[in-house]
Amino acid sequence: MKLLSQSIVLASVFAATSCQNSVQPDQSIAVGSYTLDSVSGDGPATGSFVLIPGGYAERRVRYRQGDGSLSAEYVTIGTFHVTDAQSLDIALHENGSPYVWKQTATLADGILSLGYPGPADGWIVEMYKRH
Repeated sequence: MKLLSQSIVLASVFAATSCQNSVQPDQSIAVGSYTLDSVSGDGPATGSFVLIPGGYAERRVRYRQGDGSLSAEYVTIGTFHVTDAQSLDIALHENGSPYVWKQTATLADGILSLGYPGPADGWIVEMYKRH
């Protein structure tokens, strides 16, 4: 009976490990909370990014206004997918908006960085540090 139990356990372990796709990157490498560490261009003044298991993403940012105060918080939600050891595809939208903001981000040494064209000219790069 003990041999049968061990055989069942070994068969289960083998089945579970053989079903894993070694080609797909591990989504958990990106999971975590990130705080805006630096930004170039006319990007946000403060912000955070949260990546949750299952591919859920949330970005919260506030912009500096002309009088020096901070804007209301802009919250976008959506999904992320790790494409390789250092790249993620991110798709976000504001609540109720049909527009999806798609970005490719990089992740290296605990820094999540994404770059995109500015609203006027130039390039904005946001760098978020994992806590």
